[in-house]
Amino acid sequence: MRLAGATCKKPLSVRQKPLLNSNDQHILDAIDDPVIRAVVGSLIAERNKYRDQLNTLKANSDLFIDRTKSDKTNTTLENKQLVPLEVETIKAAISDAFFNKQDWEVMPTGQVKDAEVNEIYKRGYVNRLKKIL
Repeated sequence: MRLAGATCKKPLSVRQKPLLNSNDQHILDAIDDPVIRAVVGSLIAERNKYRDQLNTLKANSDLFIDRTKSDKTNTTLENKQLVPLEVETIKAAISDAFFNKQDWEVMPTGQVKDAEVNEIYKRGYVNRLKKIL
């Protein structure tokens, strides 16, 4: 026996309730076919699980992807010692005073841009020179 206006679907368990937000619940309520509703519900639950996992990974990781090309000169430069004059020259080349005088800006990726947002030095320039020092 079915009452008028009553639903046949089983109420959500305590564990399932936080998995579905109100918008997801509205989507499920709009689906009349119980089979399709079950499939969509499982897809929504799976999506929410993957979203939670992604957010956990984002919170626990600090990734920096360096797409600059590595070549033999970088590795050979690390093996050589710089003379004091070379060290001072590099420090002057990446100093804040020099960049301010040129009206250049250092981006967080180590890229250098001028006031008109033109690239002066490619990504990793300043970061790499700081590593050498």
